[in-house]
Amino acid sequence: MRRLEGGLSAWRASDAPVEGFPVEKRPEYTGFLAFDTERSLVFWTGRNLFNHHTGTIRVSGDGIELRDGAPVRGSVQLDMNSLASTDLTDPTLNAMLVAHLRDEDFFAVARFPHAEFVLNTVDPIPEAVLAFRISNSPAN
Repeated sequence: MRRLEGGLSAWRASDAPVEGFPVEKRPEYTGFLAFDTERSLVFWTGRNLFNHHTGTIRVSGDGIELRDGAPVRGSVQLDMNSLASTDLTDPTLNAMLVAHLRDEDFFAVARFPHAEFVLNTVDPIPEAVLAFRISNSPAN
């Protein structure tokens, strides 16, 4: 796996391939697309000074509003009780990490069983197809 520091400008300068699939024209759909809560996951990576971990959290609701095929707003509700580690194969270490992440010193899942990610603004990246720069805020 190739690792690159420096964000989007460094990625462009490296001539690295863009992930995804080629699309000549985006669909012109307008409306609200709800997330499929049976199949939708957020894949996360958490890092500390010396290591990193990966895992998933189930999407529990909401969706994206599209106008002429482009997202204009939306939100993602997450079931924090579904938080799971995918990189630790040792069951004891896996359980310890998940317990730590759910504990009061991290996500405090007992008090906050749901999280919401709200998209405030969505701006197209002009030189890309179906790529957008988003800004967000936590829900109140």
